[in-house]
Amino acid sequence: MAVTVVKRPTGHKIIDQAIAANIIEDYVGDATVFFLYHGLGTGDTVYITSDIDDYNGFWYVTAIDVNQFKISEHSTADFVEFYQEIDIDYYQTQEHDWNSIFLPIVYKLSNDRWPVNSIDAERTVSSQSDDNGFTNLNLSGILKSQLNALEFVKISGASDEDLNGVWQIVEVITTSDISINLPYSASNSFAGATVQNYHNNYQVKVKIFAGLNPSHPWASKKPYEEVAELSLTPDDNNEVMFSVSDYITMKVSIKNNLTLFSLPLNLDAFTQFFISTAESYDDSDSYSLTTFESGFTDDTFEGYAIAGKLPFKNLYSGDYADYVYTPGSPAMWLTLMNRLLGVDGLFFDVSFIKNIPGDLVVMITKYISDYGILEEVQYTDQGIGVYRIPITLNASYDSFCIQVRTLDTPGTPGSGGVETPVGDFPSISAFTNLGTGDSWITGATPSVNVVSGTSKLLRSPSYAFTIGTEYKITVNYTKVYNSGSGITHEIALRAEDSSLGIYFSELQDTTSGSHVDVLVLQFVASNALMNRISIEVDDDSNIDVTIDSFVITTVSAIIPGIPATAGALVTEEICIDILEACEVQNGFIPDARLLEDGDYRLLE
Repeated sequence: MAVTVVKRPTGHKIIDQAIAANIIEDYVGDATVFFLYHGLGTGDTVYITSDIDDYNGFWYVTAIDVNQFKISEHSTADFVEFYQEIDIDYYQTQEHDWNSIFLPIVYKLSNDRWPVNSIDAERTVSSQSDDNGFTNLNLSGILKSQLNALEFVKISGASDEDLNGVWQIVEVITTSDISINLPYSASNSFAGATVQNYHNNYQVKVKIFAGLNPSHPWASKKPYEEVAELSLTPDDNNEVMFSVSDYITMKVSIKNNLTLFSLPLNLDAFTQFFISTAESYDDSDSYSLTTFESGFTDDTFEGYAIAGKLPFKNLYSGDYADYVYTPGSPAMWLTLMNRLLGVDGLFFDVSFIKNIPGDLVVMITKYISDYGILEEVQYTDQGIGVYRIPITLNASYDSFCIQVRTLDTPGTPGSGGVETPVGDFPSISAFTNLGTGDSWITGATPSVNVVSGTSKLLRSPSYAFTIGTEYKITVNYTKVYNSGSGITHEIALRAEDSSLGIYFSELQDTTSGSHVDVLVLQFVASNALMNRISIEVDDDSNIDVTIDSFVITTVSAIIPGIPATAGALVTEEICIDILEACEVQNGFIPDARLLEDGDYRLLE
């Protein structure tokens, strides 16, 4: 495991619907949230408010059952301790990856080597002896596979406190027989002591990168680069915690640049960031001490930081999560004012965080009294970031109201009920026999002899059925009874998953005699796990039967049409009251700040 990122600066947007629940104590003293059918899963995040501060805040969820879950700082942290039974409100959240660059952007890392070593085994002392004045220890097992002089060991649990501590190896006889720089004394007692490899001068190494991911359209103007390297000493819990915000501020520029080349994308106002981790500690070749440093591993999380300030997140004073779009929850514009004021003829723009890919439509409804005229302006996608939308104010109108949405999705016609051949369905020659004994003879026209009381199965390779599409599979086969007459066997054509779970099945009881039969399976694909077709012949009588020339004659699909969908609302609506320039010049003082000076923005 080495170094592991256990907590990332992931933001959480609170779903504004309080759920009244209880905190109770479980049998080991952990705080347990009780709410019938809570619907949460391990890995979700909730926000809790209560009269006990130790329960309040954002918490990682570990689901216990359908009615109970526990809370912790992160997935490997201890559960929150129970203090008293109490009523609480909790809120579900939606994740996002935006932070304020002027507030702490905090990571927490864990390791398994220092100060508590959970990698190398602890050994007991079998015997001690004098080695030229140093103490030789014969141990119950190897300390580690490769052990050199000048490395370190830690002795713990000895009743004589003077023996406990970190000691350097002066000689390695074997990996379980070592001499350390502890002066030898026959009176030393190692009863109860353990010896373990010790990673001396252990440090967690962190590289911090800021800029833009190479896939971003403007990456060439602000490429990722290393902005800092940290060397951190873990605490008693083997963890380090640090903020990257002070190091990545170099990648933003706080200025109201109206001629920025990337507009409407405000490249000055944000940056991406990520970290890479490694570890280092003393190492030895038996002749001199060196420093071992592992290779760096990039963390998978890439965050965004915006050049703006807000109070730390809570329900009442707001936080940047309110300004980030999440599904079903449009973002606020980057202003603290509920209604804006603009002046005809003066430059005006509004900014928002664009955290989803794709082109956007800015909808501007221009009002005269209560009558509105809608205008739409499409903006080409320039990547994730902060967008400045210029607005040309016109005092012929009383106000403009602005909102952003994604593009409408055009519908696609279906096949209109007409069957369309499926050209990529696996050939029956690729089907696999799952029977034993008298099994299917595979090939272009499979056949099988089914002995009385047995069942034989032929199965297709996997196939990606399209959810919502209606399929029709037609097979022809020749049935020959080896002896006897009457209804003797059943043949089934099935749609199933990789574990033989059946979703659709068409059965056919055959009649006596030898002739050609047709079997049709028609179904609408409704489950993503369904990915196989199988043919099964089941003989429950005392008569043997042979199936010859089994052929899939057609596989067709009736493709449904996809209706057009309206674009999702990315921002909330914000309105601008418009003043004429002469009103301002003649001393009209509105009860609001004018906006052309940029003071209204959350951007610093």
